Amino acid sequence: MFYKEWLYHQALTSKLSCRDMKGLIGRKIGMTQIFSDKGHSIPVSIIHLPPNHVCEIKTEKKHGYNSYKLAIEPTEKLNKPQKGYFTKNNLKSYKTIREIRNMRLENTSVGDNLGVDIFEPGDIVSVQGVSKGKGFAGSIKRHNQSRGPMSHGSRYHRRPGSMGPISPNRVMPGKKLPGQMGGGTATSENLVVIMIDKNYEVLMVKGAIPGPNKSLVKIISSKKKTKAKEIIKIVNLKEIELKNQLLEEAKKWGASVTTDSSVEEMEAIINEVRSQRERENTKSNSDASESKEKNDESIENEDKESSKQ
Repeated sequence: MFYKEWLYHQALTSKLSCRDMKGLIGRKIGMTQIFSDKGHSIPVSIIHLPPNHVCEIKTEKKHGYNSYKLAIEPTEKLNKPQKGYFTKNNLKSYKTIREIRNMRLENTSVGDNLGVDIFEPGDIVSVQGVSKGKGFAGSIKRHNQSRGPMSHGSRYHRRPGSMGPISPNRVMPGKKLPGQMGGGTATSENLVVIMIDKNYEVLMVKGAIPGPNKSLVKIISSKKKTKAKEIIKIVNLKEIELKNQLLEEAKKWGASVTTDSSVEEMEAIINEVRSQRERENTKSNSDASESKEKNDESIENEDKESSKQ
């Protein structure tokens, strides 16, 4: 009886914890590295998340569970049953549809578009995709088993080992043997969202995600954690290089600027000081030319007077 009550409690708490779950589908672009303000190199995976069209919203009252059906990549190359699904709901036809369970968002209905901005930097997410297929692999590569001695007399090099005891007269289920490696659904859990770019519809997560480039991935909120302890601040190397160039130019013109200010502020200060210096230079040049003209005139007058005498 206690076990049944415990199971019911677990089901209840899992439903409650998944009520605020968010999710999107997109395509993996690849991996790169970024630098934090502390000088750490961080490996990140880049995911393109186009607007996710809400095709259907399932509720626990009607369907027995809560979920959102999301679609991306509009297309007209569909067969009649696939087109019928969209025409029934008065929607455009899409190439890719996926369902995300236990998802519930406020103020959303069928026909709305969900963007990358439903996530924030510091959110912890799980990314699901189809891993790269490695083909038929041995137990050493597939299960990280150890090999035997490679000398001639050992007679045991890369074999899978014993098949188990004699008494069952069969190989027990779960025995680690050679077989297909990769090419299955895999999930990378508890990845931190580093950056979001709304203009390019791109999201960056810390670490690796399953699947090759351009493969379909599903991003959902993590069930275990919700927010990272510390949000990583990204350093723009191009901006730092530009600031260093502006600092050298500021030294040339005698302007007082610091790297704490933005590039626009530094450029404005330098331009102001430069224009002031140029005005001073033009004024000094004009004064010098006027004094020179006066000296020339005085010399001419003296020559005339001397010639008269």
